[in-house]
Amino acid sequence: MVDDKYLLALSAFHLGMALFCTNQLLLHQRHQRVYVPLALFFVTQSVTEMLSILDLVVVDESYDYVVSRFNSLHVPAVFAQPLLLWLYVRALTSEDDGPPIRQRLWHAVPILLAISMVVLFWTIPKSLFAQNDLEFADLSQYIQAILIYFQLVEVLFYVQVTLYLVLIMRMLSRYRARLKDLFATTEDRELTWVWWITTTIGAYLLISIAEILADLFGIEMFQLFSEASDLTNGLSSLAITWVIGIWGVRQQPGLMPKPAQQHAPRHGAGAGRRKIRALRPHR
Repeated sequence: MVDDKYLLALSAFHLGMALFCTNQLLLHQRHQRVYVPLALFFVTQSVTEMLSILDLVVVDESYDYVVSRFNSLHVPAVFAQPLLLWLYVRALTSEDDGPPIRQRLWHAVPILLAISMVVLFWTIPKSLFAQNDLEFADLSQYIQAILIYFQLVEVLFYVQVTLYLVLIMRMLSRYRARLKDLFATTEDRELTWVWWITTTIGAYLLISIAEILADLFGIEMFQLFSEASDLTNGLSSLAITWVIGIWGVRQQPGLMPKPAQQHAPRHGAGAGRRKIRALRPHR
């Protein structure tokens, strides 16, 4: 079993990185429409890591139910991350303010469902947290309904991530084609790192689904990795955050027009005024 001190150090480092990236992104004066969604993405990661640290620090079993209830707040934060990453890439690949978001309501549905999960989780009686060996059939119908609802929303999360990955890939393909139409060389405008992040998240998503299916059908093919799963998940999430932080903080929109520069210095304008005065006839 992985020692909690390694997980605590990993979460603390991840939290510090997310807060630093948030600060750097909010310092951008230009293209705030591009950087604000990514800053909020790092805010959600900060929330999840703070809750993870709380879970690791509090070891008193009498407070397990309190920690578990507060730890449920990470669900809306996790559900918001695919949307925020999509908004960032959408703004990054736009030529202007971008087209209005159509069908805005469905983008908020997963987050609203995640918030409802938190509300329902807080209604679970405290006595259930003290019982470790509970069969599903022994639970009340209300608790059974809540657990089934949680499973359905979890399935929706995987559907949500898959959908946003497809949308991001489509935007990247259109962006690359547009770059080739406008510029002779596109090396400094390419978003190769976003492709890598999207591919990595997609592979990680497939592995997670495979683990769920294996557990559902009683297949023990992932048993060798079960003990280190928390550390593996933490390292994978940290690596993704690291790459997004390194490239996302300094990435400039490739299609947006650059602001016009003022070539005439102030002292030059003064010299011009002096020349005009010199040409005037003396009275």
